[in-house]
Amino acid sequence: MVVQSIRSDKTAHQRNLINQFRHCPKRFYGYMRSMRSVKSKVSHIKKPQDGSLTTTDQEAATVLCDYFSSVFTQETDLTNGLPSGSDGLHTIEVTEEHVLKVLLKLKPDKSPGPDNIHPMLLQNLLNLSTSGLMQAS
Repeated sequence: MVVQSIRSDKTAHQRNLINQFRHCPKRFYGYMRSMRSVKSKVSHIKKPQDGSLTTTDQEAATVLCDYFSSVFTQETDLTNGLPSGSDGLHTIEVTEEHVLKVLLKLKPDKSPGPDNIHPMLLQNLLNLSTSGLMQAS
């Protein structure tokens, strides 16, 4: 009952706006602006330097950009080459036994990993290589 009354009042208001459009277009356009779901205005943001509020969208964007750039960490650029082993980096030794252990643990019904190689393919290659090793010995 209440919902129906609200809907009928809203419809009557909208019809009244349309009927009065010639005499008062500002009311109609104001109503249409209020019905937009996306608001194009950026709210005022407090500046960290002096505590005053921003006055323009450009100022607000600058304050947000400065804030986000200070919060996120800066990654070091590794394109100039990797640091030498004397910095305390550990060397990693990969043995054939270790690779075989990892390949035997693969589940062939799972999806490919970050290298986009399917585990079933790796399992089949492992089976081929181990059968070839057994025939050679």
